[in-house]
Amino acid sequence: LSVPVLVTAVAGLFLSLCYVALLKDYAQTLSKLGIQLIVLVPFGWAAYLWYEHGNDAMLPCVALLVVGICVACCACSRMHEFDRAATCIKLSCSCVLQTPMLHFGPCVVLLFRVASSLAVLCCLITAHTGIFLDFFEHGSAMVRCSIEQREECLWDAALFALWNITWIWIQILFTASWEFAVA
Repeated sequence: LSVPVLVTAVAGLFLSLCYVALLKDYAQTLSKLGIQLIVLVPFGWAAYLWYEHGNDAMLPCVALLVVGICVACCACSRMHEFDRAATCIKLSCSCVLQTPMLHFGPCVVLLFRVASSLAVLCCLITAHTGIFLDFFEHGSAMVRCSIEQREECLWDAALFALWNITWIWIQILFTASWEFAVA
């Protein structure tokens, strides 16, 4: 593995843990800020259209103001649900931060996925099939067979499909194992 990949992985892990910690402490504030932003977008868009186009943008501006008022009314009527959702987010973030398996489990699953992808890729490269991607002849990627006999090319295509199905199955297996471990 190269150094930029490792630095990116460590930075991603650090940023995700910081984001979860931020959500744990400020979930309600961030959710209300997000709702206010959603409510203000139609009003800001209407103001921009009015500033740029003047009276020519009267109909879209009025439509955006009506949409903004409707979104604001819906947001005001649902504030209790938003508060409950923020409480659920806060509690689940606390759970994630207190459970080490939830810290490092996704990283382990990602490492297994990358390792299985590399293993299947190595198997595809070393399988000596006649299947290859042709980028040069037609200007687009085409799967071609280099073997003249039609039966061997069919078996190579079947082997290629089998390796890809195996790879998909392994990816699904890792996801299911992780979900089972969390549950």
